[in-house]
Amino acid sequence: MKYFEDPTHAELYQTYRPTYPDTLIERICSFLQEKTPIPLGSVVDVGCGSGQFTRSLAKHFDDVIGVDISEAQISSARRLQHLNTTYVVGSGEAIPVPAESTALVTCATAAHYLDPNKFGSEIQRILKPNGCVAIVCYELVSCRYNGEKVEELEQAFKEVFMDKTTPYMESFYHLVRTKYADLELPFENIERDDSYTIEKDMMLSDFIGFLKSTALYQLFINANPTKPDPAIQFQQRAREILDVITPVHLLPVTMHFPVFLILARKTVSK
Repeated sequence: MKYFEDPTHAELYQTYRPTYPDTLIERICSFLQEKTPIPLGSVVDVGCGSGQFTRSLAKHFDDVIGVDISEAQISSARRLQHLNTTYVVGSGEAIPVPAESTALVTCATAAHYLDPNKFGSEIQRILKPNGCVAIVCYELVSCRYNGEKVEELEQAFKEVFMDKTTPYMESFYHLVRTKYADLELPFENIERDDSYTIEKDMMLSDFIGFLKSTALYQLFINANPTKPDPAIQFQQRAREILDVITPVHLLPVTMHFPVFLILARKTVSK
């Protein structure tokens, strides 16, 4: 099944999706540099969506290729294209680049949509000797108010939004809930790093926009067009919990999402 095909959904993705911290990109580059000399060459970003992670890579590499199966997402990404980035329609199971042509393959917030065996084979095919793969994603754990975790707010997020939407993506989302613990990759030496966090200050209305950009939300709405909107329900519940009358577009919150990173290197054949 394809996701993010609707242009309106792609615009939500471009507007509200967060970027990963710069320190995470530096960690990936550092891992690659252990066996790859500077300049670092090219990178292929699989499941690039509207290009947020692709653009973060652009300043570190000579050439960056963003690949996504959604034409709407690729069209959105091209509107903010850097000189050293190229966006192409393609899948993670059939990446449209030559064999042994890239130093790094990245996949941000997308590996759970892919066939792990086919994706693993494609990574092996396109990576240069000593090339690396970096797979990254984050957990959805609600937002914070005044920089503080609010237990009631997180519980409401789970009950009002997550419990209603995840059943419509259960076959994929279990990988996210387990931090990709069951994701199989064709590498022997795999490193994990769970030390990063996405922290982004925004208004509550922007956080609701982010929720509407998720596949969880889109699948729920498509299957239940007459049921109450879980994103709006959470918005209303959040205002009740915080006991504020401030309009949602003026109510500041902080997105706080734990990040998990998997790094691996292609073994050089002897």
